[in-house]
Amino acid sequence: MTGIITGYALLDAVAEDRRVDRAKLASMLLLGHTITLSGTLLKTSVLFGMNPTAINWAQLLVMAPVSLAWIRECLARDERIDRGLAEEWQRLLVETADLAPRTGNDG
Repeated sequence: MTGIITGYALLDAVAEDRRVDRAKLASMLLLGHTITLSGTLLKTSVLFGMNPTAINWAQLLVMAPVSLAWIRECLARDERIDRGLAEEWQRLLVETADLAPRTGNDG
């Protein structure tokens, strides 16, 4: 499943002639693993009566790194957005200061 989602993200990026959005890829991977894990837990509880040997432990164990990667990418994306907004505000403040009429005793 990871290969399919990653392959889709790469093909989509190539088709659009842009870079892969890592935050979006992390979100898609988290959603895919969450759906798979919920199906596994539902199957285990309904069909096998909470038999721990029927749980897909590999899927359960992969949720921690996928969740951490999603959190890391979201924080990095938020940081990039905040940095861009701060730079834009700084630019606007400089432009506004240049446009403001100067007051003072010029003579």
